[in-house]
Amino acid sequence: MRSCMRLPERSLGEDQLGRLRHETRNDPIHLGEDGQVVAFPPHLRRLFASMSPADVERFEKLIALDPKTIAWIAEKNSRELTQLDGAVEFITSSRTAARVLMWVCGVAVTFVGGVVALTKNGIDFFAIIRGAKG
Repeated sequence: MRSCMRLPERSLGEDQLGRLRHETRNDPIHLGEDGQVVAFPPHLRRLFASMSPADVERFEKLIALDPKTIAWIAEKNSRELTQLDGAVEFITSSRTAARVLMWVCGVAVTFVGGVVALTKNGIDFFAIIRGAKG
């Protein structure tokens, strides 16, 4: 019976699939849906292999940006993007400075309010600090 059966000839597509299976065997990204071989170009395989979970999260955040924002960034040249980095740094530092300023003002207002409250009750706060009898 075996002599009667003729095996199909290997076509170019079968050879390519076999080669892809062999090339991507050690690659962590080689199976797609339904076990189909997915052969990414070498530069993408290097990119995927170099990405940490934190990098993937940042990349997903970038992908989730509004398409208008992505289009706006794509239109910018490297000099404008460097200036944009500087603007973001300035805004961040300004927010930190504003928080410190608000804290200092809050302490000052609390101090003045406390002195006024003590004065209304007949206590001379500055005399207590000087050591005099109030």
